[in-house]
Amino acid sequence: MAWDDSLEGPGRDFAASQASRIRCLAGPGTGKTYALMKRVQRLIEEEGVTPSKILVVTLTRTAADDLRANLDELEIDGADEVATSTLHALCFSVLSHESVLAITGRTPRLLAGFERDILLKDLPDELGTFTEKKELLTQYEAAWSALDGSPIGSPPGSLPAAFQDSLIDSFTWHQCMLVGELVPIARTYLSENPYVSVFDQYDHVLVDEYQDLNRADHAVLDLLGEAAMRRGGQMAIIGDDDQCIYVELRHAHPRGIVDFDADDDIPLVECRRCPTRITAMAQSLIEHNPGRAKPELEPRESNPPGVIHNVIFPTMEDEVEGLAQFIKRRIDSEAVEPGEVLILANWRVIAYRIRDRLVEMGYEAHSYFKEEALDTDEARRALVLLTLLGDADDSVALRAYLALARATEERAGYRRIWSYAREHGLTCREVLVHLSHGELTLPYTSRAIASFAALEHELAELSPLANDVSKLVERVCPREQESTRSLRQAMERALSMDPEAAHDLERFAAGVRVQIGAPDVPLDAPFVRLMSLHKSKGLTVKLVVIAGLVDGLVPRSPKSHIVGAALDEHWREQRRILFVGITRPTEELVLSRFQSIDVQSSHYSGASTGSWVGTGVKSTVSSTLLQELGRELPRVIRTEDWDYT
Repeated sequence: MAWDDSLEGPGRDFAASQASRIRCLAGPGTGKTYALMKRVQRLIEEEGVTPSKILVVTLTRTAADDLRANLDELEIDGADEVATSTLHALCFSVLSHESVLAITGRTPRLLAGFERDILLKDLPDELGTFTEKKELLTQYEAAWSALDGSPIGSPPGSLPAAFQDSLIDSFTWHQCMLVGELVPIARTYLSENPYVSVFDQYDHVLVDEYQDLNRADHAVLDLLGEAAMRRGGQMAIIGDDDQCIYVELRHAHPRGIVDFDADDDIPLVECRRCPTRITAMAQSLIEHNPGRAKPELEPRESNPPGVIHNVIFPTMEDEVEGLAQFIKRRIDSEAVEPGEVLILANWRVIAYRIRDRLVEMGYEAHSYFKEEALDTDEARRALVLLTLLGDADDSVALRAYLALARATEERAGYRRIWSYAREHGLTCREVLVHLSHGELTLPYTSRAIASFAALEHELAELSPLANDVSKLVERVCPREQESTRSLRQAMERALSMDPEAAHDLERFAAGVRVQIGAPDVPLDAPFVRLMSLHKSKGLTVKLVVIAGLVDGLVPRSPKSHIVGAALDEHWREQRRILFVGITRPTEELVLSRFQSIDVQSSHYSGASTGSWVGTGVKSTVSSTLLQELGRELPRVIRTEDWDYT
């Protein structure tokens, strides 16, 4: 197939553009992935570009894999040599080189959330309570995400220098880092070392989902793009300011795509995916956001109108049961296959309950929430054991094992062990070995010594399985053990993504951590998929169910410290998140919520509540964003009146 077959209008313009800097603002379902793929095909077939000289940066590994699969289907010679990668993976690769580690003094060993919290609590008490330290950490990550010049030399804003110094000191000594530090540290290294080999690797840089990148991300891509353009190459970005949904989660820079200095600007505005009524609702919603950059999203006239359900249940329990029964009816009637159903919820508990109810009824369903695999202590211990079996000197995993053994997290004892290790140039493991053998005495460390002895015993029992990952997985995460089910699934995904890791335990453990922190959602699956609205980006299915549409969940209530311009941006992003969710279906959309919730659930979920309606139960408020969906939104239906046959 020629590169311009089945390609016309703005999509063809983007694929064919010869400009040095190209921007394509592309709404949901407008064919941006196809246009991106066709641009790669044209560069190879018409321009004669060596495939390995093309870099395509995507937001997720799933998107990168999908692009590779689509290129393979086009049977393009050398397509498998095109470099498709997430920006984090690219920076991880750069930082993994030994010379980079020597220069930066940092180690790209990523922290799971519970490990991060343990190290945070270990910081000096004078830096504040754990809650105060977490808020300081948020400020730290925000400062690094905005890093587009020199490295931070002094604390930004109100961030105390003592906190920043203690945090970096701890991470450096424990040989780990936050996901959010990867790109800024790589940016610093690349900007100060302009002759490193990565600058000679690519003549064409293409970036997908540009709107969800932060300033530090932009700085790295600018460096790579400038290097490509110096050799006569090009930089092309594609994305949608209406789908910028990572401002609060990863400090995305929403103006980045709007302010991108392009020589050629090409919009894609016809929504080919969604039914016409759903497209109209989406446009009505997003029009409430000021300062948008691209033209109105237009429905494809040949698309069907679509089916929309606007339903309310008395309680959250009723919603879970009602939606599960609705999905059962849809699957049983063969209106949809299980893999054509997507359930979105901004509170994972709702999704878990729907998932479990579907499984009870005999339907396979899987959820994809960040770090859900580590919701239990059993799963956390299993990950720690797996890590230490692969690398006995992993300081973070050792610290986590000691913490998980005690309700007090062994903080006082560990601080003494850590202090002694630093003073004498030892690792904490070496200090614990000396303590265990009676070669050293430190006060208040007896329980840590006992925990270390238990760890050594467990590792000795597991060591015969170190070369058989499948048996090891079965041992630490037995198939019948419910508390580690999600972790086992993450392990299975890690192996499917990197089969070679079956022979390298340390590599396998690293892959599992990646799957836990950002689980890959399969683009196609034979089962029902459940996730947050954020995770649905890039997916297309026949039937989408959005559950828990109550204020406090959709839209999320802002944190108390968010004020002024940041507060305005919060509400804009909440609108964009729902916009992403409702533009996933090709046929049918369910908008669902519940009228009351118990006080404990409202506290943990963040759902806004009104008056008391029973003992321990309060009323909820339907999402105010529903009012912005326009006249295509059907009237709300009480559950007893919902005829969905």
